[in-house]
Amino acid sequence: MWILLIKSPRWRRKLIHRLNSQRYKRKFIVPKETNPQEDPIKSKNTGHVWEFKVEDLPMRLKRLKLYSKLLTNLHLQDAIDWLCAFPNVKTNRILNSLSESQQKIYEEYGGDPSRLYIDNMVINYGSPIKQIKYHALGRFGIMSTWRNKLVYQIREMPMNEFYQKVFILGKIPKSMGVEMRNAIYDKRVPPQTITEWYPYLTAHTRFFYRKYLKWLNRTGKFDYYQHRRNWIDQYNTNLQRRFEQLKSQRGLK
Repeated sequence: MWILLIKSPRWRRKLIHRLNSQRYKRKFIVPKETNPQEDPIKSKNTGHVWEFKVEDLPMRLKRLKLYSKLLTNLHLQDAIDWLCAFPNVKTNRILNSLSESQQKIYEEYGGDPSRLYIDNMVINYGSPIKQIKYHALGRFGIMSTWRNKLVYQIREMPMNEFYQKVFILGKIPKSMGVEMRNAIYDKRVPPQTITEWYPYLTAHTRFFYRKYLKWLNRTGKFDYYQHRRNWIDQYNTNLQRRFEQLKSQRGLK
């Protein structure tokens, strides 16, 4: 009886792991045969990572922990937009730090703004500031004000992981989807661009395109590695063309 109780968690973990892997294969698209010469789907501990710090935050640790849960693993531009719409003056320091870090990574380190995600957030305790406050009936007391710290890391997602997240899973940043729809509505792009952007525009288009991809994968008409190479080449070409357009607009060679 005791042997069964000791061994049961182990086989249960194996069963859960096998069921989760089968569920992932049914829900998403993965290569049918793993090629060791190609990059994996997810690459942990890779990519450029930058660390920034926000000090003297007038918020308690419980509130900072809540914000860290909401912002972790979020796209950097989505986090900035979320904090801009949040009606709390105390979060302005976090918002300013995220905006400055985004500009610094793009201008000084040459990072790609479309692939920047908040990787981790660590909350550090800071000594509160004590000051004398006047109370009723001519009495004085000591009031403590929170001054905590927040350390966060911004990671530039590698291209192989970015392809799996954006194209295969359809989890595009909200800011990217809004910008695409606004560009089509304002007629800033030609009509044929709608066909190229169909997998990313709305939840409706993403859902039906995922079904189409699953059908191609089941029938053997979808080569994961070949399509990923073509997608990355097209992404780099569009990025370089956009860079050349910005240089020509500013009169730079």
